[in-house]
Amino acid sequence: MDKDNILKRASGFKVEGKKTKPQAWQELEKKMNKMPTAVTNNYQKLFIGSAAAAIAAILLVFTFVNRTTTYKTLAGDTQMITLPDNSLAYLNAGTTLKVTTGKWPSKREVILDGEAFFEVIPGSSFTVRSANGTVKVLGTKFNVYSRNSFFMVDCYSGKVNVTNAHQDQSVNLLPNTGIRLKEDNRFSEKYTIKPQRAKSWLTGVFHFKATPLILVIEEIERQFGYTVEIKTDISNRSYTGSFTNKDLAVTLDLVCVPMGLKYNIVEAEKRVTIQ
Repeated sequence: MDKDNILKRASGFKVEGKKTKPQAWQELEKKMNKMPTAVTNNYQKLFIGSAAAAIAAILLVFTFVNRTTTYKTLAGDTQMITLPDNSLAYLNAGTTLKVTTGKWPSKREVILDGEAFFEVIPGSSFTVRSANGTVKVLGTKFNVYSRNSFFMVDCYSGKVNVTNAHQDQSVNLLPNTGIRLKEDNRFSEKYTIKPQRAKSWLTGVFHFKATPLILVIEEIERQFGYTVEIKTDISNRSYTGSFTNKDLAVTLDLVCVPMGLKYNIVEAEKRVTIQ
């Protein structure tokens, strides 16, 4: 039955005066029940169709606003990402970056697991979230390292605010200063960094200062794609120095020899043992 006939039938519903609202509603229900099935079905279809369209519209908006793009780099790989506002993110090997693109530019936010160098253009607040802490800026250049429980932030220009996810701590970093988490999950004292270290890992040069040796070994794994088996206790040892990702044997010499450690490379298995 078409819309005009439905309205014509509906106009025939009359409710006697001096009836309460519940009584009037009961009267209307009785007449509705007497209507042909095709008419009531059309009413139901009209309501269901409208509700479905409304829900679809809500889901479409929700999907657009919360649309997330995920970037991942493998061992020995780096990648430059252009963000929706043309800010840049450089991802080190073994890094995951999630970007909720639908909320830009009003809410610029990314989620990081690994290491990335950011060049952020001025605008609304830019936030980098990680399991260990949050970094907020307006427009600047900075490096964030967040792997497992190790967290380190270096600021190269502008101003960076860093919040500790484990403790109620928040600090501001000015150019050429950095901060990291200590073993007790509290921030260390701010330290000075050299401007020339900015993005150095993008050229294959890695600098470490009093860094847990296990993290240095893990970086070697990521850069060369080799599995490293450690057959001695290095849990309380730290490393200060540099290496490049050009030659595995040279890198192992630079890291292991000063530590009094021996290594063996098994090329066929892409495996290194350290003892």
